[in-house]
Amino acid sequence: MGLRQFYGVADGSLPYDFIAFAAGNLSGPLVVGHLFDSVGRRKMIAGTYTISGVLLAATAIAVFFAIAQSFGALGPFVYGNLIGDGKDSTRLFLGYLLGALVMVLGGAVAPPRRTTLEAAIEERIRLT
Repeated sequence: MGLRQFYGVADGSLPYDFIAFAAGNLSGPLVVGHLFDSVGRRKMIAGTYTISGVLLAATAIAVFFAIAQSFGALGPFVYGNLIGDGKDSTRLFLGYLLGALVMVLGGAVAPPRRTTLEAAIEERIRLT
């Protein structure tokens, strides 16, 4: 309802719009997966969550995915209250900002630090 009501996306094209999400889920690990090994898992998780949160706040997209991550089982209740009757987009925008905040906080939870395992792996790579 949010895509149709606030952004004018036709119901018939919604499946095509979700292809971008599917493509991202497929290509993301292929494109940046090696960075989790070379840069480090904690740094990459913190970085991707922080970047995602900042981009979400700047572009105000993907509210349903961000809110679902933060509220889990309460999603349907929260969505219904954010969308309301579809006439006021202010609450939906506040939902975008809430999702952005949760994503930034998710990036801050795992601050980057070098572990003994990462140091051992880097040493082994350097020796080969």
